Amino acid sequence: MSLTELHPINVVNKAYSLVSDTLLDNTKSTYVAGICCFNKFCDEKGLDKEACMPASVIMLMALLTGLPVTSQATLSDLGS
Repeated sequence: MSLTELHPINVVNKAYSLVSDTLLDNTKSTYVAGICCFNKFCDEKGLDKEACMPASVIMLMALLTGLPVTSQATLSDLGS
Protein backbone atom coordinates (compact mmCIF):
# COMPACT_ATOMS: atom_id res chain seq x y z
CA MET A 1 0.00 0.00 0.00
CA SER A 2 1.44 3.40 -0.97
CA LEU A 3 1.70 6.47 1.23
CA THR A 4 -0.98 8.25 -0.78
CA GLU A 5 -3.36 5.37 -0.13
CA LEU A 6 -2.73 5.71 3.61
CA HIS A 7 -2.60 9.52 3.89
CA PRO A 8 -4.04 12.53 2.08
CA ILE A 9 -1.79 13.69 -0.77
CA ASN A 10 -1.29 17.13 0.79
CA VAL A 11 0.07 15.52 3.98
CA VAL A 12 2.48 13.34 1.98
CA ASN A 13 3.64 16.31 -0.09
CA LYS A 14 4.21 18.44 3.03
CA ALA A 15 6.29 15.68 4.62
CA TYR A 16 8.44 15.25 1.50
CA SER A 17 8.86 19.02 1.22
CA LEU A 18 9.93 19.34 4.84
CA VAL A 19 12.52 16.60 4.53
CA SER A 20 13.93 17.83 1.22
CA ASP A 21 14.19 21.43 2.47
CA THR A 22 16.02 20.52 5.68
CA LEU A 23 18.72 18.17 4.43
CA LEU A 24 22.10 19.33 3.22
CA ASP A 25 23.08 18.29 -0.29
CA ASN A 26 25.82 15.90 0.93
CA THR A 27 23.33 14.22 3.28
CA LYS A 28 20.84 13.84 0.45
CA SER A 29 23.50 12.27 -1.79
CA THR A 30 24.43 9.81 0.98
CA TYR A 31 20.79 8.81 1.40
CA VAL A 32 20.36 8.44 -2.35
CA ALA A 33 23.46 6.24 -2.51
CA GLY A 34 22.00 3.99 0.18
CA ILE A 35 18.68 3.70 -1.62
CA CYS A 36 20.46 2.97 -4.91
CA CYS A 37 22.52 0.26 -3.19
CA PHE A 38 19.35 -1.32 -1.76
CA ASN A 39 17.56 -1.15 -5.12
CA LYS A 40 20.56 -2.77 -6.85
CA PHE A 41 20.57 -5.50 -4.20
CA CYS A 42 16.87 -6.20 -4.80
CA ASP A 43 17.37 -6.19 -8.59
CA GLU A 44 20.29 -8.62 -8.34
CA LYS A 45 18.14 -10.95 -6.23
CA GLY A 46 15.32 -10.69 -8.78
CA LEU A 47 12.87 -9.34 -6.21
CA ASP A 48 9.73 -7.38 -7.06
CA LYS A 49 9.25 -3.87 -5.68
CA GLU A 50 6.47 -5.23 -3.50
CA ALA A 51 8.96 -7.59 -1.83
CA CYS A 52 11.46 -4.79 -1.22
CA MET A 53 9.42 -1.72 -0.39
CA PRO A 54 8.76 -0.80 2.26
CA ALA A 55 11.99 -2.43 3.37
CA SER A 56 11.51 -5.01 6.11
CA VAL A 57 14.05 -5.70 8.84
CA ILE A 58 14.82 -9.03 7.15
CA MET A 59 15.53 -7.33 3.80
CA LEU A 60 17.80 -4.75 5.43
CA MET A 61 19.68 -7.45 7.34
CA ALA A 62 20.10 -9.43 4.10
CA LEU A 63 21.53 -6.32 2.45
CA LEU A 64 23.94 -5.68 5.33
CA THR A 65 25.21 -9.27 5.41
CA GLY A 66 26.03 -8.99 1.72
CA LEU A 67 28.22 -5.90 2.11
CA PRO A 68 31.99 -6.18 1.67
CA VAL A 69 33.93 -7.26 4.75
CA THR A 70 35.36 -3.77 5.31
CA SER A 71 31.86 -2.34 5.48
CA GLN A 72 30.77 -5.03 7.92
CA ALA A 73 33.77 -4.19 10.12
CA THR A 74 32.76 -0.55 10.05
CA LEU A 75 29.20 -1.51 11.01
CA SER A 76 30.56 -3.64 13.86
CA ASP A 77 32.54 -0.65 15.13
CA LEU A 78 29.30 1.29 15.47
CA GLY A 79 28.05 -1.19 18.05
CA SER A 80 31.06 -0.88 20.34
